[in-house]
Amino acid sequence: MMITALLVVATLGGSSLLQSPPRVTCSVLAPSILSRSSSGVVQVSNLALMSFECRRSPPRPMPPSQVQYPFKAEAVVYQVSETGQRILVPSNVLASGTQGDTESEAVLFYLDIPVDDAERDAAVRAFVAALTRQAAASPNEAERAQAARIAAVDPRGMALMMRQHRVGRFRVEFRILDQGRLDSVAGADLEVVFKGSFFDQMLPPK
Repeated sequence: MMITALLVVATLGGSSLLQSPPRVTCSVLAPSILSRSSSGVVQVSNLALMSFECRRSPPRPMPPSQVQYPFKAEAVVYQVSETGQRILVPSNVLASGTQGDTESEAVLFYLDIPVDDAERDAAVRAFVAALTRQAAASPNEAERAQAARIAAVDPRGMALMMRQHRVGRFRVEFRILDQGRLDSVAGADLEVVFKGSFFDQMLPPK
């Protein structure tokens, strides 16, 4: 029994079970931060790009092939209600780069939390209606003629142009992948603040 116990201890001591797991943090990068809420949660604009970084320390050891493929990030986003209830909402991740040194390595990306389809379509209709009214009221004949052309525009094409985040408080769960295998997980909280509609900035001045 003593020999068996010693063998078990020796095996565990030489395994990765006793190694400290890597430290991974995911956060909004400074250029995307508007401010912080009273509780310290990062606030971002509903119209701006949301740049994120997930950083792992220490970096992965170099494989025998001496070829290290970059990390990839996935995100699951929950909108958090005032009562604390979490609701899963659509999101997209677009990779923007990687960084690394002897101390850590990171994957950089943009996170998109789009508004729901109904809100998007309503914004498109409101934009087309406002643009049509302004063109129709113009003293310029060419601009009045343009009103009819604007009214005939396919709203689906305009919907593809719209880049506007859902407003509210969110919890984001990140998965860091190493060639499709899960390497680590991390989370971050943020609040998206309303700064206007995407199409507001495209309307001519009244």
